[in-house]
Amino acid sequence: MEVTVNISGLRELEDALASLGPKLAKKALVAGLRAGAAPMVEAAKAKAPLLAVATKNRAIGELRDSIGVTTKLKGERATAKIGPLRTKGGSNQEAGMWGMQEEFGNRNQAAQPYLRPAFDQEGQHAVDEFAKVVTAIIPELAKK
Repeated sequence: MEVTVNISGLRELEDALASLGPKLAKKALVAGLRAGAAPMVEAAKAKAPLLAVATKNRAIGELRDSIGVTTKLKGERATAKIGPLRTKGGSNQEAGMWGMQEEFGNRNQAAQPYLRPAFDQEGQHAVDEFAKVVTAIIPELAKK
């Protein structure tokens, strides 16, 4: 599941980023995305279900410990994905795969949401942190 959040009303910030040029604007955006994602990552980790007992394929806290953020910039679109990080070529036994089963449940287990509640709790804080960090870093980058 992917949740898309469009941030509007930051026209001055957008103009300031454009004045930096693409390379420096990218640095500012990545810093902002990571800062904005941090509150949601921490909330998701706190809400992630823990196994009562380790199994052959899963350690206690493995899902919680796998939660992180990846960023991607393509054209004028900046994306931060928050959740269990997957490895390339990973198996269906890694947290990035079975974490979805925890979030939404399946016919054998009830849902134990942790990502959506983290988003609901920290979404506005994330937007505020993004704007704060990008606003603070622009003057530093403009000096370069």
